[in-house]
Amino acid sequence: MVTRLHSNTSRNNNCYRASDMHLWIHTYASYLNESEAHSRGAGYFFLSNQPNLPIHPDDSPPPINGLIDVNCKVIDAVMSSAQESETGIGFINAKSAVGKRLTLEFLGHKQGSTPIQFDNKAAVGILTDQMTQTPI
Repeated sequence: MVTRLHSNTSRNNNCYRASDMHLWIHTYASYLNESEAHSRGAGYFFLSNQPNLPIHPDDSPPPINGLIDVNCKVIDAVMSSAQESETGIGFINAKSAVGKRLTLEFLGHKQGSTPIQFDNKAAVGILTDQMTQTPI
């Protein structure tokens, strides 16, 4: 499939490099930019080297291989903050990663923890218990 896609695409910019074949996800969300107060989110799935845990926000990013999937969707639920939108699309992307992880393991590429990169500091703080959300 990849070979056929490459031969049929005149300006293909995907570059695949040797790696540990470990699944990584970059997740992005935008808040209240759709009709009826909905938000939009995306996930960028790629294979790279095994992560060195724990991952810190100031660590250099892994070498990005060509992407294997992109997940874009409008979040069905109405979110009350940008942090909730980011956390929500992170959950959606994590659910989508289960099948990809199983496939990689079936092909002989053992998967450890799947790193999910968020670009929202509040979402990262809440997910790592470094901050708490207080009700108004």
